[in-house]
Formats: sequence, structure tokens, C-alpha cells
Amino acid sequence: MLTPNTPYWQTDQKKHGQILTDRNDINRCIENILLTPLGAVPHHPDFGANLNAFLDRPIDSVRGLLVREIYRAIEQWEPRVKIENVNINYNAMKNIVRLNVDVFWILVGSQATGTINVLVL
Repeated sequence: MLTPNTPYWQTDQKKHGQILTDRNDINRCIENILLTPLGAVPHHPDFGANLNAFLDRPIDSVRGLLVREIYRAIEQWEPRVKIENVNINYNAMKNIVRLNVDVFWILVGSQATGTINVLVL
């Protein structure tokens, strides 16, 4: 495998043999942070986001807490970006609940921007 000519890259855990670069690399890192529950990584128990703490609570009462936890986790674990905005989208249909998070970010030291949508639940 050749090393990409970019400072931001990683191998893709979802597609064997593929490489993620630049915005895709940063978005995958943000996705990994948000989808990893606190305590799930043995030697880094503070890695991830504590979004599971809000699963059984009414969305209107925890929306601000969710946004704050998302900011905290990304600011702690992804220093390459500054968060511009976070949107929480909640959709309940029958017995299925979907919680989507949109994170809008700016690359530190640059004008480059990115957006990622993460299905949390």
C-alpha cells in the first residue's frame, strides 16, 4: 500500500484496502468518537461520547445535554477541527426511534469546512 501524499489519512475499517483522506478521514474520526461509548476502550476509558446516558430520556429535555456532550467529545479527541454547529434530528416512527446528529466543522488553521451526519440510534 502506498502512503497518500496528504497529512490526514487512515485505512478504511469498513472497506478493506481503501484509504480515507482529508475530510473523509476527519469525518470517520468524528464518527468513531460519537459512536464509541465512554469506557468501551480498555486503555482509554475516557475516549468516546457519553450519548448512551440520554437514551431513555425525553429528547426535549436532553437536546442541550446531547449537544454539549458532542462538543466535549469532539473537542477532546479531534483537535484538527473546531465545531461550527451541531444539529440533533429526532424521528420516532412506530416503535423505532432514530437520532441523527449533524456536525458542521472547520479545519483549524484553514478555511476548509466539513459536515458529517451520524446515526447515533
